[in-house]
Amino acid sequence: MIKTRRKNKINAIIYIQILFLIFGCDNEEKHSFSNNIKWKKIFKIENHVNFCQIDSVSKEYLFSYSHPLTIKGGFKIGILKNNNITTLFKSINNTIQYISINKNKIGFVEYNFDSNTLNSTLFISSDLGRIWRKIETPLNNIRKVEFLNDFILIEGDNKGSGHIYKSSNGGKTWIEINILKQGYKDLYLMHYETTYKNSILCKGSKSFNDKNSKLLQLDIETGKLKKILDLKNGSYYFKVISRNTFMHAIVNKNKLWIYSIRKNKLKLKNRLRIPNSVGEIINIYMSEKYYFLTAREKQLKGNILTWISTNRGKTWSKYKKNEEFQLVYNTFGKLYMKNKNNIIYKHKE
Repeated sequence: MIKTRRKNKINAIIYIQILFLIFGCDNEEKHSFSNNIKWKKIFKIENHVNFCQIDSVSKEYLFSYSHPLTIKGGFKIGILKNNNITTLFKSINNTIQYISINKNKIGFVEYNFDSNTLNSTLFISSDLGRIWRKIETPLNNIRKVEFLNDFILIEGDNKGSGHIYKSSNGGKTWIEINILKQGYKDLYLMHYETTYKNSILCKGSKSFNDKNSKLLQLDIETGKLKKILDLKNGSYYFKVISRNTFMHAIVNKNKLWIYSIRKNKLKLKNRLRIPNSVGEIINIYMSEKYYFLTAREKQLKGNILTWISTNRGKTWSKYKKNEEFQLVYNTFGKLYMKNKNNIIYKHKE
């Protein structure tokens, strides 16, 4: 009788532990993370920024940042050298959210709120920023610009969102990619595919409410769409900051899937669980040694914090505790951070 009770008690404990692992376990370590990561200060930006990006162009660094419209906006694009920026383009009132680079071509969309209306203007340089051209487009509002081989691609609103146009003559004329014949209601540019000659990644939906979305491969020459992956409702896509340029991420709630895409083949590389305290993810960095993710925290008034993992995402810890130390997106896979004082740091390798 005593043995039976003891056995039942042990079974109950095991059952509770299993339930805890399934439903209540968070993989965020509660202690603060200590490490020997060293940083080098490279630049300080005046005033708060809501966009920052670093690109490698012609053996130099293209540094871009933008201030939010809540503090009257303003942005700068320039060459960063010896802790100084040689300005290529700037505005004291308007904003930018993204820079596209391909060899000598640089493109961005400038936003302003003239007459209390959001307006967008496309600017392109074909000589690394020496000369800029304002490009007329058929879109009412432009969300994104990309370069692919000899094509310029734009995506945005034209009596509805999710329209994509292409130009093969530097933006003089535009052709819309017809997605309705293929059953899609809208299409959003994600990221160009580095290994497939005429391909760019897109997110598309066959319904107007953005449900049942799919990650697609768009062939620019033919306009044909090929499904790569069905996306669960609420999923969103990220280009991972990594020296492995094939890495892509899909996020859904507290789950993170890492994929490698080569040509038209998709391979699941890793499946991670994100700490429950992580809200909206902003950037992800991955190397052999460290994983970092910058996100809004669900609590603490939505502060933007960074988490670190040294065991390939099995467990996570807040980096710099509750200090706003954030990943800076770059296209060549190195580790940059920005603190709350807008000082940019580079990882000392």
